[in-house]
Amino acid sequence: MRVADLMETDVEIADARLAAEDAWQIMQQRDLAMLVVTQGAEVAGVVTREQLGGPHGRENREDRHLEAFLPAAPVTLTPECSTQHAAALLDGSTCGCVPVLDRGHLVGVVTVAGLLRRMGAAARARRA
Repeated sequence: MRVADLMETDVEIADARLAAEDAWQIMQQRDLAMLVVTQGAEVAGVVTREQLGGPHGRENREDRHLEAFLPAAPVTLTPECSTQHAAALLDGSTCGCVPVLDRGHLVGVVTVAGLLRRMGAAARARRA
């Protein structure tokens, strides 16, 4: 199984210059656990609710932009990567999500929950 077989393609993105509080409000309104953050045309990383401080993290978000919450180097996958490789990256991920890029363009994300859900479905299908 490849990453292309299990990635989620409905991805919410935000610009790295977006105010962290505005990002938090978007996440709350749309019931999102994370946003893929871009700088220009490049994927810069992922920001989660927890990284933004959760519901009581206004002070953490105050006067900051999303770029302040990004890793030095984003971790990404390609659609052709194996699910084993994706699982290994997710195991070391603090946000539980890895963006998927095809020739430098965002095409989806792989999440821990999505990986487990799809692998479980594949296992059930094999048993049936």
